Amino acid sequence: MVDRKMTQLTRELKLAILEVIEEFEMAKEDVTAQAKEHIGDNDLILTYHTSSTLTNFFIAAKESANFEVIVCETAPKFTGHETAQALAQAGIQTSLVSDSAVFAVMSRVDKVIITAHGIMATGGIVAQAGALMIAHAAMAYSVPVFVLGAVYKLTPLHPIDSLTYNELLSPSMVYRSEEGDSEQNVTAIVPAFDYVPPKLVDLILTNQEGYTSENIYRAFNALYGKQGTHEFPE
Repeated sequence: MVDRKMTQLTRELKLAILEVIEEFEMAKEDVTAQAKEHIGDNDLILTYHTSSTLTNFFIAAKESANFEVIVCETAPKFTGHETAQALAQAGIQTSLVSDSAVFAVMSRVDKVIITAHGIMATGGIVAQAGALMIAHAAMAYSVPVFVLGAVYKLTPLHPIDSLTYNELLSPSMVYRSEEGDSEQNVTAIVPAFDYVPPKLVDLILTNQEGYTSENIYRAFNALYGKQGTHEFPE
């Protein structure tokens, strides 16, 4: 009897997990379906890091537009190489640049498209380290920043800075001491993510619809209830 109940419970748990996975995949497809609305002919787009949603978004847009993508390497893991390779294989004109070249190339860019690790209650986002630098460069040249993120990435948290709700990586990823070096006064902080404040984000494309940082509270209200209502900081 106990074994039968455990078998039934296991079966129901597996079905529930499969439903969640299917919902995640459908959400990604719904985000990708909006690509043709936001990417036009002759657009020069800057992006970074790697994500199946991101690459599929660009590949979907290729069906109706000819455009070029600049991909930042995304050090220290250099995950941008994966995105550049995937886009080039899909026949999209792609350039790979070092992270330090972002400000230099931004004057030619029409829009920035990146993905979010989390969409915060402030209207800002948490994204792979490097996003804040890109967003500041985009703001300096009045280049719009579009963020891809399904509603399951919405979280009712209010980060204060880039170290809040973050993960610190090993300093060895960016710093290696040589023989004879003194490390007495060396402090290396390597955050895995950046917090990008709402003033640097122009549009958040979810699987439901597009939201600005000012009206993303509507998505939070639908997901978490009216307690998600708040004032957004500048």
